[in-house]
Amino acid sequence: MLEDYDKSKSADEGASVDEGAGLSYPSPMLPEALAQARTILIEEGYEEADVEKALLGTSEGEVVPAKWTTHRGDCFPAEVLAESVRLAVGFADACDGAGNKRPNPFTDKECRPMRMLLTNDEKPARHVRLLIRWTFEDAFWCSNVLCARKFREKWDQLAGARRRDHGKAAKQAERDRGAEGEDWMARKSYG
Repeated sequence: MLEDYDKSKSADEGASVDEGAGLSYPSPMLPEALAQARTILIEEGYEEADVEKALLGTSEGEVVPAKWTTHRGDCFPAEVLAESVRLAVGFADACDGAGNKRPNPFTDKECRPMRMLLTNDEKPARHVRLLIRWTFEDAFWCSNVLCARKFREKWDQLAGARRRDHGKAAKQAERDRGAEGEDWMARKSYG
């Protein structure tokens, strides 16, 4: 009986279980927020291998949190990590949809700028999504912003261009509304 206990104990050592998805990690040193983010993303339908590629790294043969998921040893909250991956995937999808080469959204290079937009720049995820969509609908910017790092760098320029674009569209709509149902040529005086 004692031998069975020792075997089961040794099998459980070195693995922490994420009860939400019924998955286990090889290392007990991973932060709880990382396990929660992993569960959130897998339950949303992201491939397990892609999620692990985004959230986990290796150091000396041991599984550790990816560099972009921590700051000074502390892990970012699970929702920030999950939202960063979602935004990176959304950016890659939009980039691909515009006919550009699709960046790999499950890398530090793509996830870190999205996390920084959320944490350092304090941009709401909704605003980031709107600007991603606008960027890849704009004829100029869709071919000039091809990675998340460049997207973050150009945030102010992109947001300003979007505001100007929407301002022009609103003025045009107002002019169009004023001309509806009227014979504006009949009112125009030539004199």
